[in-house]
Amino acid sequence: MASLLEHPDSQEFFDHTYSLLMEEADRGCVLLGVSLLDEELNKMFKSFVPEKTSNKRLKEIFDGKSAFCVIP
Repeated sequence: MASLLEHPDSQEFFDHTYSLLMEEADRGCVLLGVSLLDEELNKMFKSFVPEKTSNKRLKEIFDGKSAFCVIP
């Protein structure tokens, strides 16, 4: 089984973000890293949402006001 880090998309992400993070001070590195991770996780979660999901429902799920939660 291939490692997640060996996936081409992952490698591209790490190559790009590593150079960005290395230009930052410690605090900036943490803030930028968390922001980039949040963005990637949002993309990943949204890729699992069914296409027929309404915009209202998407807003409820991804509003950012609480922990990620899907209410039936």
